[in-house]
Amino acid sequence: HLSRLEFLTFWDLPRLEKISMEHLQNLRVLTVGRTYQLVDLTCILKLPYLEHLNVSCCDKMKQIVDIQNVIDTEGRYETPIQAFRQLRVLQLNSLQSLDSLCNSKLNFTSLEYIDVFACPKMKKLPFEQIGKLNSIRGEQTWWDNLEWDDESSSLSLLASFKSSEICSASFRPELDAT
Repeated sequence: HLSRLEFLTFWDLPRLEKISMEHLQNLRVLTVGRTYQLVDLTCILKLPYLEHLNVSCCDKMKQIVDIQNVIDTEGRYETPIQAFRQLRVLQLNSLQSLDSLCNSKLNFTSLEYIDVFACPKMKKLPFEQIGKLNSIRGEQTWWDNLEWDDESSSLSLLASFKSSEICSASFRPELDAT
C-alpha cells in the first residue's frame, strides 16, 4: 500500500508539473530534484509526519508552499496551520527562482537543520515560531542579504548560522525509526 510509504524521491523528471500526496499520509522523507517545470510543493501541507524535505534544481519553483492558493481553493486555513509540525530537516539547493518558503509565517516547532545553497532570490525566513534549531548552513552573501521583520529575529538565529560556500554531501541525520 502506498499509504505506508515513508521515503519518496522524485528525481530527473523534467516535465513534471504537479505532485499529489493525499494518499501518502505516513511520508517522512521527501526528496525532489531536477523537476524543472514544478512551480511549488503545496501538496506537502497534507503530510503530517514529514521530517525531512530536500528540494533542489527546480528552475520554476518560486516558493515551496503557496498558502494563499490553499486558502483560495479550500476556503479555510486549518491545513497550513498544521503543516511542518514534524519537519526537522529542510534542504534547499540550486533553486534559482525561489523567493520564499511560503507566503505566510508558519510554526516550525521541530526544525533542527536548515541548508540553503544557490537560492539567491530567497530573502526571508517565514518563521512564526521555531523549535530547537541546531544549524543553518548557507552562503554568507545569502545570510547577509536576508530581510528581517525585526532585529531580534536576526540576532536569535545568528548563533545557529554556519557560513559555507559549497553544499557538501547530502546531510542525512538519523531519523527516529518509531
